[in-house]
Order: sequence, then structure tokens, then C-alpha cells
Amino acid sequence: MIKTLAVLITSFCIAAVNIQAQAPPDPQLLAEINKIKAIDNHAHPFRYVGEGEKPDDEYDALPLEAIEPFPLPVRLAPDNPEFISAWKDFYGYKYDDMLSTHVNELLGIKKKVYQQEAEHFPGWVLDQLNIETMFANRVALGRGLKEPRFRWVSFVDALLFPLNNETAIKSNRDYAGFYPGEEKLLKRYTSDLGLRELPPTLDQYLKSIVTATNERQKQQGVVALKYEAAYLRLLDFDRPDAPRASSTYARFVRGVTRNGQRTPGAHQDSVRNALDLLCGAGRDHHGGASSRERLRDRRADPAPAARDHRAAPRERPRAHAAPFAASASRTASARIWPSVSIVARPSSAVASAGAPK
Repeated sequence: MIKTLAVLITSFCIAAVNIQAQAPPDPQLLAEINKIKAIDNHAHPFRYVGEGEKPDDEYDALPLEAIEPFPLPVRLAPDNPEFISAWKDFYGYKYDDMLSTHVNELLGIKKKVYQQEAEHFPGWVLDQLNIETMFANRVALGRGLKEPRFRWVSFVDALLFPLNNETAIKSNRDYAGFYPGEEKLLKRYTSDLGLRELPPTLDQYLKSIVTATNERQKQQGVVALKYEAAYLRLLDFDRPDAPRASSTYARFVRGVTRNGQRTPGAHQDSVRNALDLLCGAGRDHHGGASSRERLRDRRADPAPAARDHRAAPRERPRAHAAPFAASASRTASARIWPSVSIVARPSSAVASAGAPK
């Protein structure tokens, strides 16, 4: 035991000496490495908005403004001193504090840069961060967010909830904030296709709206599809029953029962079977837990799937990727994996570096 302890202590001392004596990085090699531009594989950049114009509200299909305020993580808090370093790099901030007078001076400089760069401002931000390409998770791109620097990742959760969602909306406050946005987005996608209402059958819905929306967005440059299912339901995904889904859709697509009367049961069946039909929901559809509580649920734990991609559906993480070519059929099948992107084209390098908002 004493001999083993002596060996460990000696090894530790040798390691400490090696750390102390470690040479600095080769300056030429470091310079070459710093020339390598990054790919930000997940961001929500803001489009350029001129003075007096409507603020950008398309940076996310589920904006946080839709729900009640909640405490931010420490590193996102406005008083995080790490922001000072970023201010210095971006705008030449001269101070080591966050005094209001100094911050107001900073905001003036930032506004001047924003006005000078105008529609080039989003690209200017990427240049400051040494980012070549950013995957922009947005409802639509917009002014200043131009290819090839910004590649569009569209939101498709709205396609999963074509039926009546009143039961879900009433189940908790987060849903009450998020679901109206999804319903609005589905109407937008439907209108973009020149349609005024949902088709009467599931097959027609899949063909004329789901597949048509996927193909239309792909033609517009979409490289990935984004799911935010973890904020809209539990993650107990399962295989759907196609005949039951088809009959349920036909019965409730107009939000009524067979005898033409609206009932709470019809609303519940609409929500439940919409999930069965489009994302293969299990038995626990909406529960009553808030989004924040569900993200702490053991069933949302990403660890099991990180170890095995064949993990049971309820153990799959909130981030997955799969080929775009299968997106239309997969959107209508049980093989939808919630939240994050279905990447269309592989990338040789992926590194995160978020732009300031």
C-alpha cells in the first residue's frame, strides 16, 4: 500500500513538473489554426431591422416572449461579466465594469455600427466571430441573412398539430403561450401553398401540405428541419396506428364530432390522435407538466441515446439528425425525433460560436 502510494505521489510530481515546463504553442501553427473559420450549427440570428420598422419576431417559432418570465441561466444573465470581454472585442469597450454610464456609451457605439453596416450587420457579426457559415434556425430568413453565410433551418412542428389543440392549451401556461404560435405558423404554411383550409383526408394533408411544404422550403434553400417537440409535449414517442390516425383526422379536421357537436372529448381526441398520426405519440400526450419540468423529466435524459441510437423512444434525446430526403414520409411516421435539425448536407467541420443578439 505504501509502495503504491509512493508511486502515485511520484507520478503526480512528475506530471506537475511537465505542466510547469510545457512550452507555449508554436506561433506559426497557432496563426494558421486561427485562420480556420467555424461553422455555427445552431443559432437564432436576428435579421436587420431599420429604424422605425417592426422588430424581428421570426427568430424562433416558439419565442420566449410567449411565456411567463423565468430565471435565466447564469451565463445568459445580463450582469454576466463575461459580456465585457465580448464588448471589448466587438466595439472597443474601454472599461472593466458594467456601470450604467459606460453601458450607455457602449449602446451608442453599437447603434452607430448597426446603422453603418445596415443589412451587412449580421455578416459583420460573423466576421468578428471568425464564423464562415451559420445555420439559422428561423421561421424565415430575412434582410441581411443571406446565403451562403446563413443557411436556413426551418421549423416544422406546426405540421404535427393540424387538429384542435384547445385541451393542450388549457393544460398548462407554457402550452397556452406556445400553441397559438404553432397554429398561426400552420396557417401561414397553408396560405403559402395557396390553400385556405386543411384538406378533408389524412392522405391529402400529407401530400398537399406536409410534403408540399417540405419540398417548397427545400427549393427555397432549407438545409435542415427543426423540431421543438420537447416544448410542446412529452417525449414518449411510439409507432402510430395508420388506420386510426386516418379516421381520427377525417372525423376531427373540422373540429367537430360525427354528429356535428363540439365536445371536450372531441378536443382531447383531436390532440391525442394528431400526435399519434404525425409523430407517433405514446399514452402520455400532454400531461400537465410545464416545458421546464418536462426538460428535467428522466424520460428526456439524452444520456441513454448518446450511448445507443437504438434506445427506446422515450429515452431518445432532444437532438437528432436524419436525411432530408425522407423528411416528408418521416414527418408522417413514428420515426420523428424531437427537437433540433434534420441536416440535409454533411459538413466537414462543425463548431459552435453564437452571435450576440
